[in-house]
Amino acid sequence: MMGLSINRCRTTKCISVVWFAIVVFSLPLANSQTNTTPPSCPLGFVRVDHPSYYDSRAWKIDIRVRNLSGRKIVGMVFNGAVADATENWTWISNGPLIDLNWNRELNPGQAKNLSWYLGNVAIPANFYPEHASGGAVIPRQILFADGSTWEEPVNREACIGLWYNSHKKFFAKPIALPPVTRR
Repeated sequence: MMGLSINRCRTTKCISVVWFAIVVFSLPLANSQTNTTPPSCPLGFVRVDHPSYYDSRAWKIDIRVRNLSGRKIVGMVFNGAVADATENWTWISNGPLIDLNWNRELNPGQAKNLSWYLGNVAIPANFYPEHASGGAVIPRQILFADGSTWEEPVNREACIGLWYNSHKKFFAKPIALPPVTRR
C-alpha cells in the first residue's frame, strides 16, 4: 500500500508531516466560517450599584462593565428592572421601556464605568430602592466597530448585572423578568 499509515508513522519527521497536513487542510474550513457565534454575553458586570437618589428630581444608576467579546464595542443599549420586597420584577419605565444608551468605545478587555440619570418618573411609582429586594441591568443590544451586533438572548438571565439590597445576599425566587413592551 502506498498511502500514509498513522500506525507506521513513528518518526518525528513523519509525525510533523501529518500535523502539517491536518493544519493546512483545516485552514480553508476555518476561514470559510465568516458568521461566528457571539459569546453568550459580550460583557462582564464588574459592579452594579444600588440606584441612588442624587437630588430631589432624579435617580442615578451606576454600573461597571468589562468587554469580554474580543472586539471593540462602539454602542450599547441596556434596560433596567427592579424587584420589590417580595421579588416581583418591574421594568424601569414611564410607559414604554426606557433604553439606557451608551455610545463610547470600549476596547477588548477594557472596563468602564457607565452612569445614567433618570427622572423620578422612570422608577415605578412609590418605589424606594432601599426597601426593594434589588435590581438588574440587562444589555439589549451591542454594536461592534465592524458593524455587527449582539442582540439580547431569549434567556435574558444569561446576561444580567444584579444588585441586592444591603441586607440581602441572594434572591429567594428565580429571576422572572416581565414581558418586554417596546415603543
